[in-house]
Amino acid sequence: MSDAGKTDLSADLSTVLVRLKLGDFQSRWDIAKAIPDFGELAIAPLVDLLQDEAEDWELTWFIARILGNLKHPEAVAVLVNLIRTTDHEEIAGVATAALTQMGVEAIAPLQTLLTQASTYGLGIQALAQIRHPHVVPSLLEAMQHESPPMRIVAIEALSHFQHPQISAALLLALQDTDAKVRQSAVTTLGLQSALHSKNELADRLKPLLWDLNLEVCQQTAIALGRIGTESSTEALFAVLRSLHAPAPLQIEAIRSLVWIGSIEALNHLQEFLLHSDSSVCQEAILVLGRVESEEAKTQAAQILLNLLQSAHPIAQTDRGKQAIALSLGQLKQPQALETLIQLLAEPSASVRLHAIAALKQLDSLEQPDSLEQPDSLEQHILKQAEPQIAQKRLRELAAQDSLLNEELRKGVAIALQEWGALG
Repeated sequence: MSDAGKTDLSADLSTVLVRLKLGDFQSRWDIAKAIPDFGELAIAPLVDLLQDEAEDWELTWFIARILGNLKHPEAVAVLVNLIRTTDHEEIAGVATAALTQMGVEAIAPLQTLLTQASTYGLGIQALAQIRHPHVVPSLLEAMQHESPPMRIVAIEALSHFQHPQISAALLLALQDTDAKVRQSAVTTLGLQSALHSKNELADRLKPLLWDLNLEVCQQTAIALGRIGTESSTEALFAVLRSLHAPAPLQIEAIRSLVWIGSIEALNHLQEFLLHSDSSVCQEAILVLGRVESEEAKTQAAQILLNLLQSAHPIAQTDRGKQAIALSLGQLKQPQALETLIQLLAEPSASVRLHAIAALKQLDSLEQPDSLEQPDSLEQHILKQAEPQIAQKRLRELAAQDSLLNEELRKGVAIALQEWGALG
């Protein structure tokens, strides 16, 4: 750029800075968006303005934001110094956020903040937001900090990195005296389970199912569900068998067993359901509808059907029948058809409506494409228009209404009306 061009640009910048200095909040907000366009040329005048107007905290706040957007090494030094010298929490916060946006270039300057107790917290919080291996040593050191919140910040940030030192530090943190730190370590290890020997990790985590802090126990159940080993399954089932495990922990154990979704895990859930009248049985029924693999869906549906046909207390209540119907609908297994139809004879209107909704879900099941293509478009349309399994069965029953008891006959008629299939 020519000297004349630089002079014109400096004049424009001076005008903008005057408006920044004298403007109200909205004016400053708008101007702050334009100043980064001046680039490096704006840094020195901004620093001068920062020193001259140190008492105007709002102006200082805006200058810190602008310097962050400039993303220049000179701006980094100014922001670090601002954090060191300001007593204003919001200014320190915006300066820290600005440094975080600069990424790798800000790491070394931010690490200098760790040498002072007054700026240590801001430094670690800023470093924790920069996803670069150069921050790992500082974060590992922070895991030894006397302040539990600092240890938690470090653990959560380290969850984004992979290194043997990190794994060792996280395993050590499982024994931390602070419950929130232990919980954070369990969470991170669960998320990083693929990086460890799953059996060894499960063995390290299992004792924390019985931690004195309920939230640690619950997070451990979630982590063991992610790990999904046989020993994880057994440990979660032990929680369900325990007479002393609190209901919130048992609920997490149930959810984790469903997440694992193995034959063994679902067998354990069935055993729990058939031999427990615990208040958490309702949760077990509901989450069984969320299994994902086709094999697990078939098994889960059979568990629910067995429960409904048993003398279990929950299977005798309207609430329990509604939950079973809801989950059977989500599973979309044809084996549930006749049982759901029998629920149409229930006295409770709510149970009947849940059964109808489940039957509709059976009919929403995508049918496999035939190996033989239809001979014509007309045949294809007729094929698509054919009623599916549930509606077809209801029509068959409606045609034999003299053979049905009064309650079931009415239930079938109501179900078909819901489809708009009577005419």
